Amino acid sequence: MKLTGKTSPIKLWEHFDLALRRQTVALGLAEKLTGITCVGAQSSFSGRKRWEERQPEAAYALRKLAESHCQQYSTFNSTIAYTRLTAAEALNGLIDQGFSEEQLLGKSTMAIVLNSMGYRLRKVIKAKPQKKIPETDAIFDNIKTKDLPSNSGRVRRLSLDSKATVKIGNYSRGGRTRGAFIAYDHDMGCKETYIPCGMVDEDSGQLYITFGSSYKTSDLIVDVLEQWWEILAPIEKQRCEVIQIKMDNGSESSGARTQFLKRMVEFCDQTGKSIQLLYYPPYHSKYN
Repeated sequence: MKLTGKTSPIKLWEHFDLALRRQTVALGLAEKLTGITCVGAQSSFSGRKRWEERQPEAAYALRKLAESHCQQYSTFNSTIAYTRLTAAEALNGLIDQGFSEEQLLGKSTMAIVLNSMGYRLRKVIKAKPQKKIPETDAIFDNIKTKDLPSNSGRVRRLSLDSKATVKIGNYSRGGRTRGAFIAYDHDMGCKETYIPCGMVDEDSGQLYITFGSSYKTSDLIVDVLEQWWEILAPIEKQRCEVIQIKMDNGSESSGARTQFLKRMVEFCDQTGKSIQLLYYPPYHSKYN
């Protein structure tokens, strides 16, 4: 850059600013082409490190403490976990674990750290469901023990579950679509609903989905079983000796539900086959 002696200070600054911008643009283009990000030495060796880097053990203990009090948002649309743990309670919990006050932060800074870790202070349900009861492992061991092999079709292993009611219409369901579909911006008053009930043959991987128009009841579940048995090939019916069904212990399919047991006995008499019910532990319906 060549400047004459008559160049004013304002013009000099404009030339300097233009040259600086060109250098920055060239640096950005080089980073984009090479995929390498240029980091200045000043940003790497100067400045104060974050508290999580200076106190990694305390940060790990804080995360474990927050996890024990947090609850995921019900729609799972966000990775943010809501917790009832306040900054003051977090500090007291860390002090109880043996961390000194010199290793910890103030209340306001601790709240900022919790937010940066992905935890938000918010009221959650008072009775948080217990995801794992003491008998969970024993129940899974019992299922594994009684899970019979296929034996060339002599045992039909089925997994069955019914889901929540689905509204029929152009409603936004919080998902994504590849087409140019437009959903209603508010509930227009749904008049048609269906209850999906799915069943999987564990050996063949065949999926059966039935939509009921009434309610999520014991009759719906047994109706799905009867429909599956009707479409089964005659040779497969003759070869089958035991029908093994895995399901969750919900209210409509509980082993203590008299209507469900009545329909299952009728289905057993109709098919002439032995039926074995295997129930998953509470809050583990994702396995069926």
